[in-house]
Parts: sequence; C-alpha cells; structure tokens
Amino acid sequence: MLYATPKRGSGWLVELSPRLLTYLMSFLTLGIFWVGQNTQHDLLERSERGYAWIHIAFLMAVTLVPFSTSLLAEFIAYRTALKSLRRQKNHSGARSLDDYPEQTTDPTLEAEVQDWLTHGLNQLSIEQRLTLELAYHMGHSLEEIAAITQCPVGTVKARMFHAREKLRSYLPALSGAG
Repeated sequence: MLYATPKRGSGWLVELSPRLLTYLMSFLTLGIFWVGQNTQHDLLERSERGYAWIHIAFLMAVTLVPFSTSLLAEFIAYRTALKSLRRQKNHSGARSLDDYPEQTTDPTLEAEVQDWLTHGLNQLSIEQRLTLELAYHMGHSLEEIAAITQCPVGTVKARMFHAREKLRSYLPALSGAG
C-alpha cells in the first residue's frame, strides 16, 4: 500500500517544531556532557574500579535523555493542540468530542477487508491500480493524478471508471458472494 505524502509548503516544519526544538535541546545537553567528560578524562592519570562505576551510572543517566526529550516533545505538542482546540471552541463550527460517538473496530475484520481489497486491486492493471491509490489512499485530485501519471485528465477519469467497474465484479467473487 502507498502512504500519505508529506504536506506541501512549510506546514510540516511547523508541525515538527516541538520535536525539532527538543532534539536541539537534547543534542546540546549531550554535547555539554560529552565535553565535560572529555575534560575530566584529560585530567586523570589513572582510574579505579569505583570511578568506572560512577561513569556507568552517568552513562545510564545520559541514556535517559532521548526518553525525556521525546516526553517533552509530546507534552509541547499536546499543549499546542490544546491551545488550538481552545481557540477553535470560540469558532461557531467547532464541535465537542462528545458529539462524535466512540467507534470500535474488529482488527480481524479490518485485516480481512484489507486483504480482500488488496486481492481486488491486484486484479487491476498497474495504471488503474495506481490511479485508484493516488485518488483514494493519497487524496490527490484528478488534475494532480494527471500530472503525476503524465496523461490527460480524461484518461484518469476513464481509468478510475473502468477500475471501479472491474472491482464491482471482482470483489463479490473474491468474497464468495458472486
């Protein structure tokens, strides 16, 4: 299956800014530790076993930096999302999460449906399958698909039409209903 494309423009950079900021902070923290450790080693003439255990404890503390950095990034992202939601509450179109009923899914059924669709898509030509995946999985418009596949929009429409027709005949047969 194909995955979603990254956002166009600098929107993705704004979304990643909390993680980038915390990465930079953790990198600087580790750099300061590293420089300090090198300074200590330059001053030593010899070391003992107790000194090695102190360094192991220090190393354990240093290895917590990625965990704490990730936690901090998630917290910043969470707070940013909360602020955004609070701002949207004043918007007349905003709805509460209570307005949306909780949906449960059966993972086995989802896997079966995914497998069923994959088998159906594999029955299509590569051009038809690519057109459907670009449209339905990746959310591209007809014009964008035409540009990606380097063909006219009419051809894209025809491929989508024929692909859907073939799937209408293939999928019931694959499920055992046809």
